[in-house]
Amino acid sequence: MTNQKTIAIICSLSDVASVNIKDNLLKAATWTVKELPSEDAMKEALSLFPPTEPSEETMPSAHEFLGTNLFTGIFELQASDVLFRLILLDGKHIFQDRLDLRLKHLNMPADQIIFASKHRSKSETKALTVHPTGNAGESALGGFPQSLSVPMPLEMKKMILAMADLNERLGLAFDVTMEVTHHGPTALSVPSMFAEIGSTENEWGIPLAGEIIAQSILSLSSDFGFDLTRSDTYLELVSDPVLAVGFGGGHYAERQTKDLFRTKLAFGHIFPKHQLDVLTETVVSDAFLKTGANIAFFDKKSMKGDDRRRLFEMISAMGYRVLSDKEAAAEFGLCRFDEAGD
Repeated sequence: MTNQKTIAIICSLSDVASVNIKDNLLKAATWTVKELPSEDAMKEALSLFPPTEPSEETMPSAHEFLGTNLFTGIFELQASDVLFRLILLDGKHIFQDRLDLRLKHLNMPADQIIFASKHRSKSETKALTVHPTGNAGESALGGFPQSLSVPMPLEMKKMILAMADLNERLGLAFDVTMEVTHHGPTALSVPSMFAEIGSTENEWGIPLAGEIIAQSILSLSSDFGFDLTRSDTYLELVSDPVLAVGFGGGHYAERQTKDLFRTKLAFGHIFPKHQLDVLTETVVSDAFLKTGANIAFFDKKSMKGDDRRRLFEMISAMGYRVLSDKEAAAEFGLCRFDEAGD
């Protein structure tokens, strides 16, 4: 089939939310059970392309539940434009650096990877989230220091729009939001993202939350679209997207998320206000190159003056445009998504 891509969906068996999403994916369509690679082949792949491990200093108890990093189940769903491959993993998502190379070595190459995961926060916010991975500074939670993955800006936008619509129609009443770039894995050569249910064990296993994430993943194929994804407003929002890197704001990227619903912007990497002072020229340049962006979005009100001026000069010298929230809305804005009909 022409122009077909393979999306690997990774389910961690130690993650309640991940299993919830997996169960709902399997209920949503007829999947084919595939034969697992041999244990020897999987161990060889792990030896050649090892995942990262935490240090005892940064995560003292992590070695107790890291798992074997072996695959325990594989399911495939063939759509006209996407091959979905659901992979059950005995391991933790955030340490799966080089997973793309292991999959390729095992004759299961992926064009994109979605990690179905739980989200944990001190605020205990009930939320459905998506985000790219990367470390602006140190790498306490997987990945490598000052290293970024290749994000999936358009797919993250499509999923946010789908999640918000389903969340409202099905009455879940969770927040739906992008998160900023954080944690691992970072050593992946193919685009990847996390799709998460948050933020406590009370929410991770809610079937409706798992259903919404599952349906939103499947909606990345035109075969599994629904009323929203066929609407004129949705199609206008996702057609010819303007890719951007975000700077400023809090962990839940409120202003960037808002612009997904009212402009043609699609965000790759986003750096919150508390990380701006550690951003190096190398990391910033990498964010634009890996996102494929020519636009920097500044949440100016949240940024310290020194950070704003330093980053403006740095980004302008790289040849990229810097826009504020108001400027982005004026240049790339459409009607407000929540006021638009089909």
